[in-house]
Amino acid sequence: MRTLAPQVDGIMLCSSRMDEDSLHEAASLTRLSLVNRVSPSLPGVYADPEPGIPAAVQHLRRMGHRRIGYVGGPAVSRSDRARRAVIRRICGEAELDWIEIGSFPPTADGGRSAAEALLRTDATSVLVYNDLMALALMERLRSYGVDVPGQISVVGWDDIPFSAMVTPGLATIRVPRYDMGARAIDMLHEGERDEVEPARVGLPTQFVPRGSIARADGGAVPG
Repeated sequence: MRTLAPQVDGIMLCSSRMDEDSLHEAASLTRLSLVNRVSPSLPGVYADPEPGIPAAVQHLRRMGHRRIGYVGGPAVSRSDRARRAVIRRICGEAELDWIEIGSFPPTADGGRSAAEALLRTDATSVLVYNDLMALALMERLRSYGVDVPGQISVVGWDDIPFSAMVTPGLATIRVPRYDMGARAIDMLHEGERDEVEPARVGLPTQFVPRGSIARADGGAVPG
């Protein structure tokens, strides 16, 4: 940041895990906007778990799933905590059991480790911290002879291109990446006007159903 700041008019920080003091120091060097991070004193934009997660949970419920697992990412992740809170609330309202599988690295290896933990539960479906982990989880489940989605349905997060290319296609929650980037750039320009209250904007996510979800009794999703 110290090297870059004198060369630019502003910086977007994506998924920063700086503490607040470090963010304040960085903001003293140049204008900042945050992507996928919330700070009480700096402008930022993030992916709102709603309506994506509620739509995914309700879809699983319609498919007969009553025990829904969640494979989390890093325990220090703000977005992970926000998603857990939404899943807990929606499952409570729908009288569903939700099972915390644990916190794992947001990598393929993290997804494979999560598959091992998932198999020690009675969850019939699982939401996963990101698509990469979800794809690796599916691959590890299949290596153990577990039918995806016949025995376990899987939902990811991000909607990376590979999610639609695998078989079965990975159901996921689409993050508005382009809109988040565009809004963060707008915030840098708005910062030139020295707004008293920095903007903190949550952009809605969208559930994308695909073939990695089936009925809890093993039947295919209609349509």
